[in-house]
Amino acid sequence: MPNFYLEPRHYVKSDPRWEASYVCEGCWVVADSAEVARLQLDGATKKIVNMKPGQKIVYSPWIDPTVTTCKEGKPPRNIPNGKVLTRSGKLIDA
Repeated sequence: MPNFYLEPRHYVKSDPRWEASYVCEGCWVVADSAEVARLQLDGATKKIVNMKPGQKIVYSPWIDPTVTTCKEGKPPRNIPNGKVLTRSGKLIDA
């Protein structure tokens, strides 16, 4: 299965989409396709966002190709099954 590397196009802390993710750095994930890689990273980093009346629903930045890139890429080390490897070297459950 291929490895995919996802990263922010331009991380802007004030962008409300980043409130929906625990991770805002590049990550590698093993997946069948780029779409599956995006969904896996979304699931692994999803954070509940407090909503206010009248506020738009905030979706994960990892599923939005205008906010993040996703391309095949070799990770710096092997990624165990069911894990995501962050650029800073942390392993998180996928």
